[in-house]
Amino acid sequence: MRFENDDVINVKILPVYTSMLITRGRYLGLFNQHERAIIAFRKALALDPSLAAAREGLTESAAKLRKP
Repeated sequence: MRFENDDVINVKILPVYTSMLITRGRYLGLFNQHERAIIAFRKALALDPSLAAAREGLTESAAKLRKP
């Protein structure tokens, strides 16, 4: 779904939801649940591909997942 730039969804709801997804990903990463963290970061990036924090979290979790 696409909304107008000034729609309440874009202005208030999506930023809070993507922030929650990033926070969830970081939390899961702290407890070595990197598979679940990656899912949270990918969901945030699907909503807003320009989120640097989600991209960084995804990169870190993916790297830690590859390490034995």
